Amino acid sequence: MQKETRIKLALAGASVVMTLIILEGMVQVFLSAPQTVRVRSKGFNPTQSAPDQVVENHPGQSSIYVHTPTGGRLRPNTHVTIENHRLSGKRVEIETNSLGYRNREIGEKRGRRILFLGDSITFSDYLPDAETFVRQVEKMARESGQNWETVNAGVGAIGLENELAILMETGISIDPDVVVVCWYLNDFHASPGVRIQRLPWPFDLSRLATHVWWLYNRAIASADRRLGAKGGREALADSLSARGGTPEQVAFDNVILSAYPDWGGAWAKETWPVQATAFERMRDLASTHGFQLSVVAFPVRGQVEASFVEDLPQRRLKVLT
Repeated sequence: MQKETRIKLALAGASVVMTLIILEGMVQVFLSAPQTVRVRSKGFNPTQSAPDQVVENHPGQSSIYVHTPTGGRLRPNTHVTIENHRLSGKRVEIETNSLGYRNREIGEKRGRRILFLGDSITFSDYLPDAETFVRQVEKMARESGQNWETVNAGVGAIGLENELAILMETGISIDPDVVVVCWYLNDFHASPGVRIQRLPWPFDLSRLATHVWWLYNRAIASADRRLGAKGGREALADSLSARGGTPEQVAFDNVILSAYPDWGGAWAKETWPVQATAFERMRDLASTHGFQLSVVAFPVRGQVEASFVEDLPQRRLKVLT
Protein backbone atom coordinates (compact mmCIF):
# COMPACT_ATOMS: atom_id res chain seq x y z
CA MET A 1 0.00 0.00 0.00
CA GLN A 2 2.82 2.38 0.90
CA LYS A 3 4.58 1.52 -2.34
CA GLU A 4 1.41 2.27 -4.31
CA THR A 5 1.03 5.61 -2.50
CA ARG A 6 4.64 6.54 -3.28
CA ILE A 7 4.09 5.71 -6.93
CA LYS A 8 0.97 7.89 -7.06
CA LEU A 9 2.79 10.78 -5.39
CA ALA A 10 5.72 10.40 -7.78
CA LEU A 11 3.38 10.41 -10.78
CA ALA A 12 1.53 13.46 -9.43
CA GLY A 13 4.83 15.27 -8.86
CA ALA A 14 6.07 14.40 -12.34
CA SER A 15 2.77 15.62 -13.79
CA VAL A 16 3.10 18.95 -11.98
CA VAL A 17 6.69 19.37 -13.14
CA MET A 18 5.78 18.57 -16.76
CA THR A 19 2.84 21.00 -16.62
CA LEU A 20 5.10 23.78 -15.32
CA ILE A 21 7.68 23.04 -18.02
CA ILE A 22 4.99 23.23 -20.71
CA LEU A 23 3.59 26.48 -19.26
CA GLU A 24 7.08 27.96 -19.06
CA GLY A 25 7.64 27.07 -22.70
CA MET A 26 4.35 28.67 -23.72
CA VAL A 27 5.16 31.83 -21.77
CA GLN A 28 8.60 31.97 -23.40
CA VAL A 29 6.95 31.79 -26.83
CA PHE A 30 3.88 33.97 -26.38
CA LEU A 31 4.78 36.56 -23.72
CA SER A 32 7.45 39.21 -23.88
CA ALA A 33 10.63 38.98 -21.85
CA PRO A 34 10.26 40.39 -18.32
CA GLN A 35 11.42 43.91 -17.66
CA THR A 36 14.74 44.40 -15.90
CA VAL A 37 16.17 47.61 -14.49
CA ARG A 38 19.86 48.25 -13.93
CA VAL A 39 20.85 51.31 -11.90
CA ARG A 40 24.32 52.70 -11.30
CA SER A 41 26.05 55.94 -10.44
CA LYS A 42 27.42 57.86 -13.41
CA GLY A 43 30.90 57.34 -11.98
CA PHE A 44 30.43 53.56 -11.93
CA ASN A 45 33.55 51.59 -12.80
CA PRO A 46 32.67 48.17 -14.30
CA THR A 47 35.97 46.75 -12.98
CA GLN A 48 34.84 47.39 -9.40
CA SER A 49 32.66 45.06 -7.36
CA ALA A 50 28.87 45.22 -7.49
CA PRO A 51 27.76 47.61 -4.67
CA ASP A 52 27.34 50.52 -7.10
CA GLN A 53 25.12 48.42 -9.35
CA VAL A 54 21.61 47.32 -8.46
CA VAL A 55 19.41 45.10 -10.61
CA GLU A 56 15.64 45.28 -10.10
CA ASN A 57 12.59 44.28 -12.11
CA HIS A 58 10.61 47.50 -11.64
CA PRO A 59 11.86 51.11 -11.69
CA GLY A 60 9.46 52.13 -8.92
CA GLN A 61 11.52 50.50 -6.19
CA SER A 62 14.97 50.69 -7.72
CA SER A 63 17.58 53.04 -6.30
CA ILE A 64 16.83 55.72 -8.91
CA TYR A 65 14.17 56.99 -6.49
CA VAL A 66 14.89 58.93 -3.31
CA HIS A 67 12.16 59.43 -0.71
CA THR A 68 12.28 62.79 1.07
CA PRO A 69 10.00 64.48 3.65
CA THR A 70 8.29 66.34 0.78
CA GLY A 71 7.94 63.36 -1.55
CA GLY A 72 9.75 61.32 -4.16
CA ARG A 73 12.73 62.52 -6.16
CA LEU A 74 15.05 61.04 -8.75
CA ARG A 75 18.53 60.28 -7.46
CA PRO A 76 21.02 62.79 -8.90
CA ASN A 77 23.83 61.71 -11.23
CA THR A 78 22.41 58.28 -11.90
CA HIS A 79 22.35 56.12 -15.01
CA VAL A 80 19.52 53.64 -15.53
CA THR A 81 19.12 50.95 -18.18
CA ILE A 82 15.68 49.38 -18.59
CA GLU A 83 15.46 46.29 -20.76
CA ASN A 84 12.12 45.23 -22.27
CA HIS A 85 10.13 48.02 -20.66
CA ARG A 86 6.77 46.66 -19.55
CA LEU A 87 4.83 49.40 -21.38
CA SER A 88 6.85 50.04 -24.54
CA GLY A 89 8.97 46.89 -24.83
CA LYS A 90 11.94 49.15 -25.52
CA ARG A 91 15.44 49.37 -24.16
CA VAL A 92 15.54 52.74 -22.40
CA GLU A 93 18.54 54.66 -21.08
CA ILE A 94 17.82 57.26 -18.39
CA GLU A 95 20.35 59.72 -17.01
CA THR A 96 19.72 62.21 -14.24
CA ASN A 97 21.70 65.40 -13.73
CA SER A 98 23.02 66.95 -10.53
CA LEU A 99 19.55 68.31 -9.67
CA GLY A 100 17.93 64.90 -10.01
CA TYR A 101 16.18 65.75 -13.28
CA ARG A 102 15.98 63.47 -16.30
CA ASN A 103 17.87 66.10 -18.22
CA ARG A 104 21.30 67.18 -19.35
CA GLU A 105 23.18 69.48 -16.99
CA ILE A 106 21.68 72.96 -16.96
CA GLY A 107 24.14 75.70 -17.79
CA GLU A 108 23.91 79.38 -18.59
CA LYS A 109 20.57 80.36 -20.07
CA ARG A 110 20.81 81.31 -23.74
CA GLY A 111 17.19 81.10 -24.82
CA ARG A 112 13.69 80.65 -23.46
CA ARG A 113 13.90 78.11 -20.64
CA ILE A 114 10.78 76.01 -20.02
CA LEU A 115 10.55 73.80 -16.94
CA PHE A 116 8.14 70.84 -17.07
CA LEU A 117 6.76 69.45 -13.81
CA GLY A 118 4.74 66.24 -13.76
CA ASP A 119 4.48 62.57 -12.90
CA SER A 120 5.30 59.41 -14.84
CA ILE A 121 3.77 60.81 -18.05
CA THR A 122 6.32 63.62 -18.00
CA PHE A 123 9.18 61.47 -16.68
CA SER A 124 8.42 58.95 -19.47
CA ASP A 125 10.66 56.13 -18.26
CA TYR A 126 9.19 53.98 -21.05
CA LEU A 127 10.78 56.11 -23.82
CA PRO A 128 14.29 57.16 -24.80
CA ASP A 129 14.92 60.80 -23.91
CA ALA A 130 14.69 62.02 -27.51
CA GLU A 131 11.19 60.54 -27.83
CA THR A 132 9.70 62.11 -24.69
CA PHE A 133 7.22 64.92 -25.31
CA VAL A 134 9.39 67.32 -23.29
CA ARG A 135 12.27 66.85 -25.71
CA GLN A 136 9.97 66.82 -28.74
CA VAL A 137 8.66 70.28 -27.76
CA GLU A 138 12.24 71.57 -27.75
CA LYS A 139 13.04 69.92 -31.07
CA MET A 140 9.95 71.27 -32.86
CA ALA A 141 10.47 74.76 -31.43
CA ARG A 142 14.05 74.93 -32.63
CA GLU A 143 13.10 73.60 -36.04
CA SER A 144 10.68 76.53 -36.31
CA GLY A 145 13.39 79.03 -35.36
CA GLN A 146 12.56 79.45 -31.66
CA ASN A 147 15.44 79.09 -29.21
CA TRP A 148 13.69 77.03 -26.54
CA GLU A 149 15.37 74.94 -23.87
CA THR A 150 13.10 72.40 -22.19
CA VAL A 151 13.88 70.92 -18.78
CA ASN A 152 12.29 67.67 -17.61
CA ALA A 153 11.67 67.65 -13.85
CA GLY A 154 9.08 64.87 -13.97
CA VAL A 155 9.12 62.09 -11.36
CA GLY A 156 7.06 58.93 -11.47
CA ALA A 157 4.14 58.42 -9.04
CA ILE A 158 4.03 61.92 -7.53
CA GLY A 159 1.21 64.40 -7.03
CA LEU A 160 0.72 68.15 -7.31
CA GLU A 161 2.04 68.96 -3.82
CA ASN A 162 5.25 67.09 -4.63
CA GLU A 163 5.59 68.98 -7.90
CA LEU A 164 5.23 72.25 -5.99
CA ALA A 165 8.01 71.11 -3.63
CA ILE A 166 10.32 70.34 -6.57
CA LEU A 167 9.62 73.79 -8.01
CA MET A 168 10.49 75.45 -4.70
CA GLU A 169 13.55 73.31 -3.91
CA THR A 170 15.31 73.25 -7.28
CA GLY A 171 13.09 74.54 -10.08
CA ILE A 172 13.27 78.22 -9.23
CA SER A 173 17.07 78.02 -9.01
CA ILE A 174 17.38 77.42 -12.77
CA ASP A 175 15.55 80.70 -13.53
CA PRO A 176 12.79 79.34 -15.81
CA ASP A 177 10.89 81.68 -18.12
CA VAL A 178 7.92 79.29 -18.19
CA VAL A 179 6.84 76.56 -15.78
CA VAL A 180 4.50 73.98 -17.29
CA VAL A 181 2.52 71.85 -14.84
CA CYS A 182 1.67 68.61 -16.63
CA TRP A 183 -1.51 67.74 -14.74
CA TYR A 184 -3.16 64.32 -14.68
CA LEU A 185 -6.45 63.29 -13.10
CA ASN A 186 -4.82 61.56 -10.12
CA ASP A 187 -2.58 64.49 -9.14
CA PHE A 188 -4.60 65.14 -5.99
CA HIS A 189 -2.26 62.67 -4.31
CA ALA A 190 0.92 60.76 -4.96
CA SER A 191 0.17 57.67 -7.02
CA PRO A 192 0.83 54.54 -4.95
CA GLY A 193 2.15 52.66 -7.98
CA VAL A 194 2.93 48.96 -7.74
CA ARG A 195 5.84 47.96 -5.52
CA ILE A 196 7.17 44.56 -6.48
CA GLN A 197 9.86 42.71 -4.57
CA ARG A 198 12.25 40.81 -6.79
CA LEU A 199 11.82 37.04 -6.85
CA PRO A 200 14.70 35.10 -5.28
CA TRP A 201 16.98 32.90 -7.36
CA PRO A 202 16.24 30.60 -9.13
CA PHE A 203 12.62 31.71 -9.51
CA ASP A 204 13.73 34.99 -11.09
CA LEU A 205 15.05 32.96 -14.03
CA SER A 206 11.53 31.79 -14.87
CA ARG A 207 9.49 34.01 -17.16
CA LEU A 208 6.33 32.26 -15.96
CA ALA A 209 7.09 32.94 -12.29
CA THR A 210 7.98 36.57 -13.04
CA HIS A 211 4.68 37.24 -14.84
CA VAL A 212 2.62 35.48 -12.16
CA TRP A 213 4.41 37.46 -9.43
CA TRP A 214 3.77 40.73 -11.29
CA LEU A 215 0.04 39.98 -11.66
CA TYR A 216 -0.24 38.95 -8.02
CA ASN A 217 1.35 42.18 -6.77
CA ARG A 218 -0.88 44.28 -9.01
CA ALA A 219 -3.97 42.53 -7.65
CA ILE A 220 -2.87 43.08 -4.04
CA ALA A 221 -2.10 46.76 -4.66
CA SER A 222 -5.46 47.26 -6.36
CA ALA A 223 -7.31 45.61 -3.47
CA ASP A 224 -5.46 47.78 -0.92
CA ARG A 225 -6.40 50.96 -2.79
CA ARG A 226 -10.07 49.95 -2.96
CA LEU A 227 -10.20 49.23 0.78
CA GLY A 228 -8.52 52.51 1.65
CA ALA A 229 -10.97 54.56 -0.43
CA LYS A 230 -14.26 53.00 0.60
CA GLY A 231 -15.89 56.07 2.20
CA GLY A 232 -15.07 58.52 -0.57
CA ARG A 233 -16.10 56.01 -3.18
CA GLU A 234 -19.60 55.76 -1.72
CA ALA A 235 -20.03 59.54 -1.83
CA LEU A 236 -18.85 59.64 -5.44
CA ALA A 237 -21.24 56.81 -6.33
CA ASP A 238 -24.17 58.85 -5.02
CA SER A 239 -23.03 61.91 -6.98
CA LEU A 240 -22.62 60.03 -10.27
CA SER A 241 -25.90 58.18 -9.84
CA ALA A 242 -27.80 61.43 -9.30
CA ARG A 243 -26.75 62.94 -12.61
CA GLY A 244 -28.05 60.05 -14.76
CA GLY A 245 -27.39 60.19 -18.51
CA THR A 246 -27.39 57.91 -21.53
CA PRO A 247 -26.42 54.24 -21.21
CA GLU A 248 -22.94 55.12 -22.53
CA GLN A 249 -22.56 57.88 -19.95
CA VAL A 250 -23.73 55.62 -17.13
CA ALA A 251 -21.24 52.97 -18.27
CA PHE A 252 -18.43 55.53 -18.18
CA ASP A 253 -19.55 56.67 -14.73
CA ASN A 254 -19.10 53.08 -13.56
CA VAL A 255 -15.55 53.12 -14.94
CA ILE A 256 -14.91 56.39 -13.08
CA LEU A 257 -16.19 54.83 -9.89
CA SER A 258 -14.00 51.75 -10.25
CA ALA A 259 -10.98 54.03 -10.70
CA TYR A 260 -11.82 56.21 -7.69
CA PRO A 261 -8.56 55.48 -5.79
CA ASP A 262 -6.65 56.62 -8.88
CA TRP A 263 -7.80 58.97 -11.67
CA GLY A 264 -11.51 58.52 -10.89
CA GLY A 265 -11.01 60.60 -7.75
CA ALA A 266 -10.83 63.72 -9.93
CA TRP A 267 -14.66 63.59 -10.14
CA ALA A 268 -14.94 63.78 -6.32
CA LYS A 269 -15.24 67.22 -4.71
CA GLU A 270 -13.06 66.34 -1.73
CA THR A 271 -9.93 65.90 -3.87
CA TRP A 272 -9.86 69.51 -5.06
CA PRO A 273 -9.07 71.72 -2.02
CA VAL A 274 -5.48 70.43 -1.79
CA GLN A 275 -4.99 71.15 -5.49
CA ALA A 276 -6.43 74.65 -5.14
CA THR A 277 -3.89 75.39 -2.41
CA ALA A 278 -0.99 74.08 -4.51
CA PHE A 279 -1.96 76.12 -7.56
CA GLU A 280 -2.41 79.24 -5.44
CA ARG A 281 1.13 78.82 -4.15
CA MET A 282 2.44 78.27 -7.68
CA ARG A 283 0.77 81.49 -8.85
CA ASP A 284 2.40 83.36 -5.97
CA LEU A 285 5.81 81.96 -6.94
CA ALA A 286 5.24 82.93 -10.58
CA SER A 287 4.47 86.49 -9.54
CA THR A 288 7.46 86.70 -7.20
CA HIS A 289 10.03 85.14 -9.53
CA GLY A 290 8.73 86.42 -12.85
CA PHE A 291 7.94 83.21 -14.72
CA GLN A 292 4.84 82.32 -16.71
CA LEU A 293 2.76 79.52 -15.19
CA SER A 294 1.06 77.22 -17.70
CA VAL A 295 -0.93 74.03 -17.23
CA VAL A 296 -1.33 71.08 -19.60
CA ALA A 297 -4.17 68.72 -18.64
CA PHE A 298 -3.89 65.09 -19.73
CA PRO A 299 -7.22 63.25 -20.11
CA VAL A 300 -7.86 59.60 -19.46
CA ARG A 301 -8.37 57.45 -22.54
CA GLY A 302 -12.11 57.04 -21.94
CA GLN A 303 -12.62 60.80 -22.13
CA VAL A 304 -10.98 60.92 -25.54
CA GLU A 305 -12.84 57.96 -27.02
CA ALA A 306 -16.32 58.79 -25.68
CA SER A 307 -18.96 60.05 -28.12
CA PHE A 308 -19.99 62.65 -25.54
CA VAL A 309 -18.02 65.32 -23.67
CA GLU A 310 -17.12 64.42 -20.09
CA ASP A 311 -14.71 67.09 -18.88
CA LEU A 312 -15.78 67.86 -15.31
CA PRO A 313 -12.22 67.60 -13.89
CA GLN A 314 -10.79 69.79 -16.64
CA ARG A 315 -13.48 72.43 -16.01
CA ARG A 316 -12.67 72.40 -12.32
CA LEU A 317 -8.98 72.73 -13.16
CA LYS A 318 -9.65 75.74 -15.40
CA VAL A 319 -11.28 77.56 -12.49
CA LEU A 320 -8.18 77.00 -10.36
CA THR A 321 -5.66 78.09 -12.96
